[in-house]
Amino acid sequence: MISRARIGGAVRAMREAQGLTIEQLAMLAGIDRGNLSRMECGKAGWRVEHVAMIADAMKAKTSEIILMAESSDNDVAAITSKILALPERKRQKLLDFLNE
Repeated sequence: MISRARIGGAVRAMREAQGLTIEQLAMLAGIDRGNLSRMECGKAGWRVEHVAMIADAMKAKTSEIILMAESSDNDVAAITSKILALPERKRQKLLDFLNE
């Protein structure tokens, strides 16, 4: 099971990689800013619906957030967040290159 702090850290990393403030993400996702802040800090629990709403707001997949949260290495999480912040076309080119 992934801890709520790890999910929060993954969301924070993705949010920051996209240059969003917590207020902006909360508004885009339709989640109270205070609740989002507590969730990012691991002080409040996550529901699948929250992760899905946030992923949708950041134009990402729920599975991408979970994948980042599962990563135990901060460098891997940072690289993953940067890859996920790429426009879809560039992300696909990178994946194609890596799969060669």
